[in-house]
Amino acid sequence: MNVSQNSRLRTQQGLTLVELLVVVTIFVAMTSIALPNLQGFLMTNRITTTATALQANFNLARAISLDKGRIVICKSDNAEAPAPVCSTAPNTSSNTGWAAGWIMFQDINRNGVFDAGDVLVQIQGSLLTAATQGSLIPTPDTQALQWEAGGIIGAAPTFQVAAPSGYTSYTRYVCLTSGARAMISKSTLCN
Repeated sequence: MNVSQNSRLRTQQGLTLVELLVVVTIFVAMTSIALPNLQGFLMTNRITTTATALQANFNLARAISLDKGRIVICKSDNAEAPAPVCSTAPNTSSNTGWAAGWIMFQDINRNGVFDAGDVLVQIQGSLLTAATQGSLIPTPDTQALQWEAGGIIGAAPTFQVAAPSGYTSYTRYVCLTSGARAMISKSTLCN
């Protein structure tokens, strides 16, 4: 057996440069197709999670108020702190608005402020940490909502769960109906 026959008997190991370039090209092409779809999926999930959390809390406040009396949900910039307080900062597109978090409490002394004697019912921590992730802004601007057994007290705002610029088609609205039931819609009409 000569040297050329012996080299043919050896098995090939590794990849050629051409094979490696083909694999890398296919990987880059698949990634460039999948990445925009992944970003859209993540944005949809973030907006849906925020809208659903607000809707669930509004419906819970309505249900509890039927039995316990006045329930208040207020925007809170420190909802997860040991002693959370209601925020008085205005809701604007330069901040996350209600997405910074909120607290729900039974307002025993009926003053609309979470203070001594009130019962903390629910805490919702921050859902969007920066305005670049989106915002949760009520129209008209409000810092707190109050429920009684008969429904919501005062005007029922519409909350815009806004996606960041470039993703405006993902924006959703959380609306309170005349019976104080919350619903999610793709339009401000909430129908």
